[in-house]
Amino acid sequence: MSEPHQIEPESIVGAVWNGALRGVRDNALAEVAMQVIKLGGFVVLARALMPSDFGIFRVVAAISMFLVPFAAAGLSDSLVQRETLGLDLEATSFWVSTMAAIAVAVALFCAAPSIASAMRMPSLSWALRAICIPMLIESGATVSGVRLRRGLRFAPLARADVFGEAAFFGTAIAMVIAGHRRESLITGLAARMATHGLAVYVADPFIPRLRFKIAGDLALVRFSSSVVGGQALRTLSSNADFMMVGWLLGSTQLGFYSMAWDLLRFVPDRVYAVAGRVALPAFCRLQNDDSALREGYRAIVDYSGRLVIPMAACAAVAAPEIIAALYGPAWAGTALPLRIMSFGLAMIGLRMAVGSIYYAKNHPAYEIFVQGARGIATITTVGTLAGTGLFGVSLGMSLLEGAMTLLAHALVCTLIGTAFMSLLANAAPGIKSALWCALATAAGKLLADAGDIHGAMALPIVTIGPAIVLAWFEFETTSKLLGALIATRPAVARAQG
Repeated sequence: MSEPHQIEPESIVGAVWNGALRGVRDNALAEVAMQVIKLGGFVVLARALMPSDFGIFRVVAAISMFLVPFAAAGLSDSLVQRETLGLDLEATSFWVSTMAAIAVAVALFCAAPSIASAMRMPSLSWALRAICIPMLIESGATVSGVRLRRGLRFAPLARADVFGEAAFFGTAIAMVIAGHRRESLITGLAARMATHGLAVYVADPFIPRLRFKIAGDLALVRFSSSVVGGQALRTLSSNADFMMVGWLLGSTQLGFYSMAWDLLRFVPDRVYAVAGRVALPAFCRLQNDDSALREGYRAIVDYSGRLVIPMAACAAVAAPEIIAALYGPAWAGTALPLRIMSFGLAMIGLRMAVGSIYYAKNHPAYEIFVQGARGIATITTVGTLAGTGLFGVSLGMSLLEGAMTLLAHALVCTLIGTAFMSLLANAAPGIKSALWCALATAAGKLLADAGDIHGAMALPIVTIGPAIVLAWFEFETTSKLLGALIATRPAVARAQG
C-alpha cells in the first residue's frame, strides 16, 4: 500500500481553514478544562456509586439524546447548512423550536411511567421527568447556537461545555455528600443541560423581532425532516445496545458494558469535541468545492487515526491496569468488554465527520440509511449474542462498528469524488503507530510483572512506554498542527447571513 497523501493546512481554503483552526484551538482549551473536572469527578462518583446507578443514568442519557433533535425540530444543523440565513428565518426557527420543545417535554413527562415499566426500571419514571425542564432550556438556545456555529465562533460554545460539565459533577457530588446517592447522576445531568443551554443563550441572546409565520422554504423543511430522522436513528442505533444489554442482562452488566464503551470512546470523543464538531460549519462553507472538501476530510481521517487507533491498542493491552487505577476492583468486570471492543471503537473514531459531509453535500438521507442499517444490525447482534454474556455481545458489536465505518466512508467517497482505498490509506500511519504502541504496552506489563507490581501501581509503568513511542512517531505531525494553531489569527466578526 502506498503512503497516504499528506494533508497540509495551507491547501484548505484560507479563510475557512483559519476559522476552523480557531474553533479547534478554542475547543482544545475547553477540553483540557473539562477533563480536569471529569478526572476528579468520575473517580469520586465511580467509587461512591454502584454499576447499576450508572446503568440507569445511561438509559436516561440515551433517551434525552434521542429527544433533543425533535425538541429542536431538526433546525440546528439545517440552519448551519444553509448558504444564507435571514432574520425572518431565524425568528420562525425560534418559534418552531420553542413549540417543538414544549411538545416533547410534555410528552416525556406523561410517558415516563410507561417507559419505566417497559424497561423494568421503576426509578426511570422520576429520572425522565427530572430532565423535562432542562430540555426546554437547552432547546431554547437552538438559534443562538446556530448563530455561533455559522460564524465559527466556538469560544462561547466551548465555555458553555465547560460550565455544563462543572455543573454536572458539582451537582452530582453534592448530592452524594447530602446522602442522595441514587439521584446524584440524574440531578447532575439535569444541571448540565440547563447550565449549557443558558450559557449558549447568554453568549448570543436572540429575541425574535418578527412574528411567527409559516416559512415557504420547502427545501429547508425537507432537509430538517431528514436531519431529524437521521439524528433520531443515530441516537437509537448508538444506544440500542445499551438498552438491550440493560433489558436482557441487567443494570449491573450494563454498567460494566457502558463503562468500557465510555473509556474506549474517551479519545475519539475528545477528538470530535475539539475538531469534529467544527467540521460541519466549515464543510458547509465549502459545500460547492469538492477539492477543498477532499482535502479537509482526508486531514480529519489522518489526524484522528494517528490519535485514536494507538490509544485503542494500548487500552486493549492494559485494560486491567486502567480499570484498577481509575475505578477500583468493583469495576473489574469492565476489563473484558474493554479489550474486545477496542477494535470497533477505534474504527468509530475514523468516521466522526461523515455526517458533516452528508449534510454539507445536501444528502442527509445518507445518515438515515447508515444509522438505520446500524440500528437493525445492533438489535440483531445483541439479541442473538446476549446468551453468551458480555463476551459475545462485545465481540459482535466490535465487528459491527468496523463494518459500519467502511460503509460510511464508501458513501463519503461517492459525494466528494475520491477513491475508497485512497481515503483509507490516510489511516495507515495510525495503524503503524498502534502496532508499536501495543508492543511497548505489552513490554511495560512484563516489566511490571517482573517487579511484582500489579493493579493501579502498575499503570505508570505500563503506559510510559507507549507514550514515548507515540510521541516519537507523531512528533512532526503534532509540531505542524500546534504551529498552525498558534499562528491562527484572532477571531473576526461573525459571518453575515
